[in-house]
Formats: sequence, structure tokens, C-alpha cells
Amino acid sequence: GDIGILSLRYSDANTSDTFRLGISSRYPITNTWRINPRIDLSYRTNDDNDGTRKSISPFLRMDYRYRKRMTFELEGGLNWFEERQGVFSGI
Repeated sequence: GDIGILSLRYSDANTSDTFRLGISSRYPITNTWRINPRIDLSYRTNDDNDGTRKSISPFLRMDYRYRKRMTFELEGGLNWFEERQGVFSGI
């Protein structure tokens, strides 16, 4: 009944490049309760000023299945980041 997911993403936008790693899982506690921890790590570089941003985002989701047609969900998380400004290279 448990599951694990690993995701890798890369984004090449006009002004920045972003690398992202995600790890999530789902664990059944009982037949009606499940817990879903997740963490996302990302690193972004800005093309115009060489600035960077690192972030860590842990989340926790719980769901309770009431009978067969109703589910209650509770989710919370945080986002920590460190951002460094580069030097602007204007025209």
C-alpha cells in the first residue's frame, strides 16, 4: 500500500535556469488514515545578473477516508530559501 516517487525537473526559461528534485511517498497508517511526506529541493540561476536561489520545501499531507465516498485532507508545509543577487549587466 505504500508508494515512493522521485522527480527531476529542468527548466530553461528566458531569464533563468532551474533544477528541481522532488521526493514524495505515501504510507498507509491504518485502512482509513494515510500520510504523505514530500520534499522539494531547487536551485535557480538568473541569466541577466548571475544571481542564484536555493530552496528547500518540506510538506506533510494526511488524509482520512470516511466510508467509500468521502475523504478529508490536511496539508501543511514550509519554504526555506537563500537568494544571492548578482551584478546587473545592462546594455
